[in-house]
Amino acid sequence: VTAPYTSASATVLVKLGDNVTKGQVLARLDDRVLRQELDAAKAQLKTARAQINQAQVDKRGAEVVLARETSAEKAGVGSHADTMAARQAVDRAAASITFAIATAEERTTKIGQLQEHLREMTLVSPIAGSVSAIYAQNGARVEEGRSVIRVISGGVFVKFAIPADKAGSVKSGDTVDLRLDRRSET
Repeated sequence: VTAPYTSASATVLVKLGDNVTKGQVLARLDDRVLRQELDAAKAQLKTARAQINQAQVDKRGAEVVLARETSAEKAGVGSHADTMAARQAVDRAAASITFAIATAEERTTKIGQLQEHLREMTLVSPIAGSVSAIYAQNGARVEEGRSVIRVISGGVFVKFAIPADKAGSVKSGDTVDLRLDRRSET
């Protein structure tokens, strides 16, 4: 199981040799920075929505002025320049609405991405099996793409070392005696 992103620290929730089920939480990566980014994106979305509302109010006001200036021009008491300025105000307000909507959509997308990243900061077992290796220590920094925990399925996995002075006396296929200290189940 690898780290999807670099994290300031990892909290490992299993021990070497633990049996785990598929989908079981194995570790959590520090997500404080992502949570801060998510909070900021949510605040920015609120701002963008407020800008939509303000732009809609501005457009309605500009439309009232345009109607008044158009009537005044038709009645011969207003200028064409005033009507054109009022029309530009309506167009600017419409552009502001479009911009604010695009900003809100961008923020909504960003929030979705951050929420997905947050879910990925919880590392789960892809299979039922046992924990055969733990590469990250509690509280240690983990790098994107690096293994954090290894889970294997099937039988027992034994890894051992032979002292250098005995290395020549053991060959592949030799029978060896293996003694294990009983592991506490607590």
